[in-house]
Amino acid sequence: PKVICKVFEDNKSCIEIATNHKTRARTKHLSVRLHHFRSYVVNKIIDIQHISTNLQMADMFTKPLSKDKFEFHRDKLMSWIPTASSRGSEKISRLRMMTPIQQL
Repeated sequence: PKVICKVFEDNKSCIEIATNHKTRARTKHLSVRLHHFRSYVVNKIIDIQHISTNLQMADMFTKPLSKDKFEFHRDKLMSWIPTASSRGSEKISRLRMMTPIQQL
């Protein structure tokens, strides 16, 4: 079976570099890893999809977040559905755990 890996990226410039083969002065220094990754994109083994910065779960591992954002990403990662009583907010009680594609 053919496996397609989905990569969710919130940086449009990064998506452009990975999908476009034009060499620019600022991208000449990029390593062999980019070209290896790009070959998977061209061969449609990796599918890069844009995602809103607010929905990028990787941020909780790479940068400091506010308590609310951290808990939002933690709950999505753990597939928890918060209730109004656990967070004290009606807005969060309506939250459904969806994949980023479903939220777009």
